Amino acid sequence: GLPLPSARAEWVWTKETGWINTDTVVRRTVDEIYADGQKSFEAKDFEKAFVDFRLLAVYLPESKYSEEALYLASESLYFLGRYSAAWGYYKAYLDVYPGSKRTTDIISRLHEIGKAFLAGRRVDIELPYGLRFALWPDRDKGIKILNDIVDHYPYAKNSDEVQMTVADYYFQVKEFEKSVVQYTKVLNLYHTGEAREYAMFRLGECYYAWHRSKKYTGQMLPKATEAFGEYLRNYEKGRFADLTREFLRKTDERQAEKDFYTADFYQRTGSPEGACVYFKNIVKKYPATSFAEPAAKRAAALEAKVEALKNKNKPETKDGK
Repeated sequence: GLPLPSARAEWVWTKETGWINTDTVVRRTVDEIYADGQKSFEAKDFEKAFVDFRLLAVYLPESKYSEEALYLASESLYFLGRYSAAWGYYKAYLDVYPGSKRTTDIISRLHEIGKAFLAGRRVDIELPYGLRFALWPDRDKGIKILNDIVDHYPYAKNSDEVQMTVADYYFQVKEFEKSVVQYTKVLNLYHTGEAREYAMFRLGECYYAWHRSKKYTGQMLPKATEAFGEYLRNYEKGRFADLTREFLRKTDERQAEKDFYTADFYQRTGSPEGACVYFKNIVKKYPATSFAEPAAKRAAALEAKVEALKNKNKPETKDGK
């Protein structure tokens, strides 16, 4: 639920008198409170605007102004930079008015708030009696805000951008396993549009970066090649087609290098047949790499040895031949 006002004054409402502040004996009707809030909001006095809109939103949810007051209370907090509190108010609005025309606008606001938490901007934490202190937020909160949007409004306008923000964040902080999950989620949710093309490209880039990281596992390079290939099959002339082809040249070069040293190891350890298979495979699968030519020479040189070994191991016939 929404937080209650922290003001120490007691407010009393009756149909005859409207709102009464018992400390100041100031009487205002609902219309006057809303008008005062609007006036403060237009004057960019968001602190005063929030106080008035909060009165309407929290204490009189059945009034004709309750929906707009809750939205404007959220907006006031947003413009004050009190993102944590704004998140709570926006979320309350969406819970109470799920089909509102404001939904798209609120999703955009929550997207900005989520990005603000991820960027590490300062936020104000509210305490009782109107006290606040500044705190650098936990970035997990930003992820939670953004994931909540996608989970509850996956097909709302700009939800694909929200999902992409989460995926890109994990990529930037080199948490590639989580990034792969998020890009894959985009591909599963959105079957058309720019977000899908971007996610398909970034998935390959993510596997490639994962391959090069200290958390490298041997399976990442083939997965990068597969993902880039999938991109080109779907977007041969896409926005990232040229860059994808360049990445494929890099993945081929790295895979050829890996296979070349594997073949070299087999040769040095007395397994020329196995080495020959690897060298020939490089020539066949990676002909444009720098390892293709030396692999072809090594394979040709080994073929004679392999053939000699085969002849040597053939069983002799009865006549000794």
